Amino acid sequence: MALLSFAAGLMAKPMLVTSCGSAAAWTTGRSVVPPWGPCVKEKIPFFALSGRFLRDHRDRPEQGGAMKTLDAIPLGSRIGNAVIAYVKYIGKMFWPADLAMLYPFPGSIPLWQVSVSVLLLVLFSALAIGYRRRHPYLCAGCVLVPWPPSCR
Repeated sequence: MALLSFAAGLMAKPMLVTSCGSAAAWTTGRSVVPPWGPCVKEKIPFFALSGRFLRDHRDRPEQGGAMKTLDAIPLGSRIGNAVIAYVKYIGKMFWPADLAMLYPFPGSIPLWQVSVSVLLLVLFSALAIGYRRRHPYLCAGCVLVPWPPSCR
């Protein structure tokens, strides 16, 4: 069921390839830490499906103009936008207003927004680390926190 759900998710949102296997790791309470064997073995179908999906779709974003080259949008601007977007998406979980199917890349990114977003992500991560024993699910989507449980 997990692999079928992952396949359906890939068809709905190709960005899901970046989370390959993480849903399986969280639901079983395990992560990829030594011993690696059992953990990696159970995730092979997820990685294979992601690899096949990436191979079949690797040229499509450029064909439709959905992705810009690094010449058009530099890497620093992309990273700054990603940090801001991460915090905005967290906010939209609590106040789902002004939702859209596509959030176009902004014309300019103020440095203060990037700085505040980085500080908030560090704060959220620190809180997740602090509460990881009582509430391990807080670490599931956290940027700066590794998986709390280990392989059994």
